[in-house]
This record gives sequence, C-alpha cells and structure tokens, in this order.
Amino acid sequence: MAEKINSVPYSPSEAMRLAIAEAKKGHGWVSPNPVVGCVILDGQGRLLSTGYHKKIGGPHAEVEALQSISEPARLKGAHLFVTLEPCAHFGRTPPCAEALAKLPLKEVTYGLLDPNPKVSGRGAERIRAAGIKCSSWSEFSREHSREIEAELNELCEAFLYNQRQQKTFVALKVATSLDGYLGLKSGESKWITGEPARQMGQELRAQYDAVLIGKNTFLEDDPSLNIRLPGFEKHQNKVVLIDPKGEGISKLVQSNLAKNRDLNKIFLATQVGDAIEGGPQIVKLKADSAGKIDLAQLLELLWQNEIKSVFVEGGAGTFSGFLEKKLFQRLHLFMAPNLIGGAHGRAWTESFGSERLAERLEFGEAKPLQVGRDLYLSLKPTKD
Repeated sequence: MAEKINSVPYSPSEAMRLAIAEAKKGHGWVSPNPVVGCVILDGQGRLLSTGYHKKIGGPHAEVEALQSISEPARLKGAHLFVTLEPCAHFGRTPPCAEALAKLPLKEVTYGLLDPNPKVSGRGAERIRAAGIKCSSWSEFSREHSREIEAELNELCEAFLYNQRQQKTFVALKVATSLDGYLGLKSGESKWITGEPARQMGQELRAQYDAVLIGKNTFLEDDPSLNIRLPGFEKHQNKVVLIDPKGEGISKLVQSNLAKNRDLNKIFLATQVGDAIEGGPQIVKLKADSAGKIDLAQLLELLWQNEIKSVFVEGGAGTFSGFLEKKLFQRLHLFMAPNLIGGAHGRAWTESFGSERLAERLEFGEAKPLQVGRDLYLSLKPTKD
C-alpha cells in the first residue's frame, strides 16, 4: 500500500483487524509460510501504511509495510501491528526483528507468538533489547483479546498445527441440503448451494495446499478443482486423488484435473501402479480388504511431500473416512435451504455412524454466516 496519512486515528482493535484483512491477501501464495499482515500507525494513531506477505521468498509483511514509507522520520513514535511475531532468523529473507530493532518505533504489537523454535520469543526479545515496547495481542489488550485472538488463531491455524504437531492440516468442505444430502444416489449433485456459497468455496480452496477427493467424485464429476478467483489464472494448486484400485488412472491424462495443472501436481493415492516420468506422483499405500486406504499413512506421506494442508471436497465415502478416524481439524459446512430426502438422497456421512450417543462427534461453538440463500458454519471438532 502506498504511504498515506489517514486523519482519523485507529483504535488498536481496528489496527489489528486491518492487519488480519491484509494477511488474508496472501492465501494461496506463501505456504509453507503463514499468511501475515502488518499495519503501521503514526504517533497519533493515524494510518501510515499496510503490508502483507505476498509470495514465498518475497519480503515479509513488516518489510512490505516499511517499504512504502518514503520518509523514515515518520516512524518516530510509531506503533506497528503484525499478526505474527516478527521472525528472528535468516531463512529465505533476513530477520524482520533485526530490521525493526533499528527503527525509531515506540511500540510493536504482534498477534501470536511464532511456534517455530527458530523464532518463538526471540523476535520479541530482540525488539525489546532495542528499547522498543513489544508485546503479544493478549498482553497488550486484555479487554478485547478473546475475539481478536480467536481470529488470529484461525487465520494461522494450519501453520500453527504444522509447527506444533508436525502433521498435515485437514479441512473438510461439505455442501448439503438441510437434511444432509450431497446429491442423489444416481450421482446427480450440481448444484446444491447457490453462487455466493460456491464463490466462498473458491476463497476457502485458495487457503490450502491441495484439494483431496475420492475416486467416485473424480469419475462421476470430472472436476477441475482449480482456484477460479481473480489473480489465480496461472496458479496451479495440487490435487490428491484417492483411487485404491487405480480405476481412474486411464482417464487421468484427459481429465479436467490434468487440463488445469501439470500432472506432477496430482498425487495419486493407490495400491497399484508405479510412477511414470512426467506423470502424476504416485503415493503407494496399502488398502484393507474393503479397498479402503489408510488415511493416517496417506497424511504422513503427504507431509513428507511438503503438502502442509488439504481441503477435502468429497465424496461421501471420503468424508466418512476422515470422520471415522477423526483425522480432520476444521469442517466448512454449507447448508442450502432445500430438502432432498432419504429415499433418493446420498448423505455425506453415509459410511459414518456412532452406535452410542456418547460416541458422537462433538464440535465447538460456531457462528452461523448467511451466504446468499445458504447457511455457512465453520466448526472445529472438540478433543476427547
């Protein structure tokens, strides 16, 4: 953002929320790094500049915000807000904490402590050592910390999970009728939800490294699974296709998946076939007698292949597998105001069930959002 002085002072909450909004612009471009946004206010609380981490290997959010300020003197007494603790180590770029420590800032407030052991606490320490006040959002603003801290955690939840668990983050995206059906047993499924919900689904898809589907969804729908948003025309996201018996391999080269990305961006989870030069990447897995892939093993292998997050988009059997094994960290649920009925409908939980109510899957509190005519819920499973 170009340097500017906004005559209306920003409150700390407004500044951090603006930093969160800036950070979201980096979705789809910075993994395995987190999305990060930065806002700088002058000594009177007026907006000086904003910035966000735009691409992997590029300047971090703090540097982007600083680069647009032509007169460094304006930073005297300034307050910098950033969604994640400034880095303190040399990676693809120099440490931001070192750069900030050399500036005439009065204060730095960061949203979350970076869980990366190369950073955690060290960035804040370096800034404090330079005589600049530096604190986390929860330390800085106890009165408003819960709501905004929840937004900060959700913003970086895949990165935080990656760092803390050293595992791939899994999100399920489901679009259903009010009675929980994806479509008809005949295979007809387009479209359950309206255009606004489908647009939001594209925005969510951009937040994850790869889209994951099962063999039936591939054979029945021949989906593209690309990101159809402005600015993503040349972006090739990854796809994971679960096809235990290789039933869709012969159709892969001519499919919409292959038309929208290089074949090496397609990961085929199967128990048959070998890697072919220039072809899809084969993730060789064992399957049980029913032909079901070991999903935990699949996620381990995806982690080894630098896929840090996956967006599961179907179908019913695939959803049920992740539900049964509790191998997901977020559920994005869209519900359309219509009914299909059990006589012909196909439920997204068709192969999942709890024999006792005490065994049912529980989720944390959700804030419903109206998206066009549809209802959207973002849910986290609770821990046992």
